[in-house]
Amino acid sequence: MVDEALHTVPPVCHNVPLVARKAACFWPAVLNWSPDYLAEVIKEKLSFRIGHRNTIDLLPQWECDARYVSSSIGDFVSWCRGNDSFVFSDYPRNEWWAYAAYLHMRTTSALTSLQNDVPWNSILPCLPSNSSSTFWLGTDQSHTPCHYDTYGINFVLQVFGKKRWILFPPTDTPFLYATRLPFEESTVFSRIDFRCLNFVKHPLILSAHPRVVTLQSGDLLFVPRHWWHFVETVEDDISCSVNLWIDQPLLDNTVRCKEALTQLACFSLTKCAPDGSGIINRLHEAERAFANSENWFDYLVECINDHVSCPSPKNTSSPQLTSDSILNWSTLSAVDIVDILPDSNKLPLSSESSETNIEKIVSAFLHPDVIDLVYSKLAIAFGKASYCFMDFPQTDVANRGESEEPNGENCVVLRCKSGRGQSVLVLKGDPTLEDLVTEVVASTGISRGDLVLRSGYPPKRIDLSSESGQLTLNELKICSGDSIMADAMPLETPFPNSEKVSSSRLIRKVVPSDDCCLFTSVNFCVSNRDSSWLVDEPIVTNAEAVRETRTLIAHTVLNDPITFSEAILGMPTKDYAKFILEPHRWGGGIEVSILSMLYEVEIDVVDVLTSRIDRFGEDKSYSHRILLLYDGIHYDALAVELLEFGTLQTIFLTTQISILMEAQSLARKAKLEGQFTDLTNCNLICVICCTPLRGQQGAQQHAKSTGHAQFQERISL
Repeated sequence: MVDEALHTVPPVCHNVPLVARKAACFWPAVLNWSPDYLAEVIKEKLSFRIGHRNTIDLLPQWECDARYVSSSIGDFVSWCRGNDSFVFSDYPRNEWWAYAAYLHMRTTSALTSLQNDVPWNSILPCLPSNSSSTFWLGTDQSHTPCHYDTYGINFVLQVFGKKRWILFPPTDTPFLYATRLPFEESTVFSRIDFRCLNFVKHPLILSAHPRVVTLQSGDLLFVPRHWWHFVETVEDDISCSVNLWIDQPLLDNTVRCKEALTQLACFSLTKCAPDGSGIINRLHEAERAFANSENWFDYLVECINDHVSCPSPKNTSSPQLTSDSILNWSTLSAVDIVDILPDSNKLPLSSESSETNIEKIVSAFLHPDVIDLVYSKLAIAFGKASYCFMDFPQTDVANRGESEEPNGENCVVLRCKSGRGQSVLVLKGDPTLEDLVTEVVASTGISRGDLVLRSGYPPKRIDLSSESGQLTLNELKICSGDSIMADAMPLETPFPNSEKVSSSRLIRKVVPSDDCCLFTSVNFCVSNRDSSWLVDEPIVTNAEAVRETRTLIAHTVLNDPITFSEAILGMPTKDYAKFILEPHRWGGGIEVSILSMLYEVEIDVVDVLTSRIDRFGEDKSYSHRILLLYDGIHYDALAVELLEFGTLQTIFLTTQISILMEAQSLARKAKLEGQFTDLTNCNLICVICCTPLRGQQGAQQHAKSTGHAQFQERISL
């Protein structure tokens, strides 16, 4: 089902939001629906949430705190037009907004007759017959607090009126002040009120990367999994939209188990909280009803049983979209967060927290890290692979081999590292390589045909041929406590055709100027294998990924002291291993050569000063290459901007020689513009003692005499 849905979306964009303007302009809902039409057709009453138009609260207008009015659409429309309405008599139109939200059309009797007016199956031909849409109708300024949905993906139809969507990628989660209070199963909220944003209280939001789109009648929007969104009706108008959520069973099955664990923790703490704490009021209405029942533990057990019994699919690949798609999807460009801030005279400057101590305690227990830890323990106990991304403690070498489950059955427990993060895999009995591959495919989402597995230190590629599939992990010397690396390398460049050259250009993708620029650049290039990174999306240093890269390099050197001798390293191998693990150490040629070997990709470093290209791994006949630009001190990634899609390509065929000439041309241009560091005469400063130094030689002499090895460029004002 999800694969068929994603067939509608360009393959390089499954993880970014997309808009298709006027794609549904001939759907019956768009052609026929209007406020008056809905008032005539729907006579039953709907529940409208009421909110203040002008507020300077420190928190969003949570749904669990809102007032509600039961009204017909006719009375609602009359109130919107300034007429007297008995049901809305307590809410002057200029002070309040109203929103009938999240109404399931299949189960809301007033809306069932309208379902056929929204023919989702015209773009999703394999849509299950039990799929259901949700209906949204509101005034201007009606909105949904910023949140992300823990399940599935989302398609949105704007029927009439206008809605402004502000979306944030999952990688922005650290900047969005996530909370599980108020609690609603399947929803993670942000504490930030985007209608009255308080950047004094929430300064991290300034590091976020929003994408903004205003939907109009007939527009379709694709919202990928776990993308944050704040949605508001704009302009002096009534808005109507219809949403379709599509489950992703492979991923959602695990999430449902974690949501049940979160419910159990939340309800238990609610029951134990002192009278008057108000915790029960932080639950949405459906959750309050569930909390007052005694069924949550049974529900949790049912979810775990469902998770254990759910078979892992043999293939999780999504079909690719052909070029003759009927929908003209376009990506949303990232905007500066400052551009969506309210006017300064509307900003509340208080930074005091309105969260009580009891709420802070409950929030701590509901934190995803806590839930992930509990889930991982349950997964091992039930013998099911855990897909939570967390560190897995190394098993004592003396006890490695098979672990024992609580029920006495032997199993192999491994840590799997992939672009999605880290997960724990638990395989029962005496598993084969094919058993491992099946679990890795289910855990990482990498298709069987694209999967590359490595194990050991340094990581060696595992033969995944059918002949090797029946070998046991014991025969392959893979034991409990080991780590494996899962990766996918494209068999061909996504856009190698010559006719695409005119719609692409090579650009310098700048990475942060820190001691990790080499590792950040390489990690960015190799992880963008599907060419889905948006052009405007900045690269940030991932400290955990850099630390992992340094660890791999250190283990590679320690395990091959002949190749990496003291003569090559300039110091004993053990000293080098300690050296490279220090977070302030820079990377250079040795590290590039090791990374080329580990990733089995040619790494070509283009020098700005000389336009020389050093091709690391050229002698290995690798099929693919990545490109870096070196300015004397700093490394940046080189990427091809795919103008048609607004994304970047960072992995290229080694037979594609023209890309090297483009890289040299770009380096020469950078030199002419002075975008390089003259190592002989550059001004440096010692970070430790603040001594000013001249050039690389001065830095080396200072390091020898003082032991200080942290330098940065000194800017003369």
